[in-house]
Amino acid sequence: MLNERYISLIKSLIETGSLNKTAKKINKSYKTVWSDLKILNDFFEQKIFETQKGGVDGGGVFLTEFGINLMKIYDELAKHYDSDLSFLMANLEKNKKVEKYFNRITIKTSARNQFFGTVINVSPKGINSLIEIETEKGDKIKSVVTNESVDVLSISKGNQIYMIFKANWVELISDINNVEDYNLFTGIVSEIIKGDYNSEVIVKTKNNSSIVAVCKNNLLKEFKIKLNKGIIVGVKYKNIIVGV
Repeated sequence: MLNERYISLIKSLIETGSLNKTAKKINKSYKTVWSDLKILNDFFEQKIFETQKGGVDGGGVFLTEFGINLMKIYDELAKHYDSDLSFLMANLEKNKKVEKYFNRITIKTSARNQFFGTVINVSPKGINSLIEIETEKGDKIKSVVTNESVDVLSISKGNQIYMIFKANWVELISDINNVEDYNLFTGIVSEIIKGDYNSEVIVKTKNNSSIVAVCKNNLLKEFKIKLNKGIIVGVKYKNIIVGV
């Protein structure tokens, strides 16, 4: 969460104390700066910034006590990360409220399917954009996100981003000619983990990537799912989560 984009925003807001001046300083729209500020405040249980509406500069902005502590620790992280990680941990120990948020920043997602790739296409369509990435293994995955999200996440061709989807969003596909706006993956069933009602099906794609699907046991029989059998699975574009 606290990547260079947001740190630059926070430091600019501290320096200018104004949304308008910050927007001009970092060459972003007022709307984008306000949206980023809201995302930061909403991410934590305590606000990083307080705002004061009105004025020619678009209202005043100031760090809360929590925000001050957060930035102090971040600065120590940048200064000591390579040379003295123990110093950071000692400082985190002094402020448990801030520590848990740094843990939250680095926590792994529970989604079973995670892909990292390079953005090869960004196609605006109305209020949304279709984002396509290509992984190192050659898988191409598409996601539909709002244009505001594209701006907030600074997504553009050539960037590297994550695309994530849950196992229960993966569907078994019987007819590829009867689906639209889906990412389709062709492969073989490499493993089946059966449960009382649902089962996990691990699909090894033609590019040697693994896709995990959770499906009801009756579908295993309907689709005649067996080990080493060919299979096609799909995930709707809108069910792909984009992360940076």
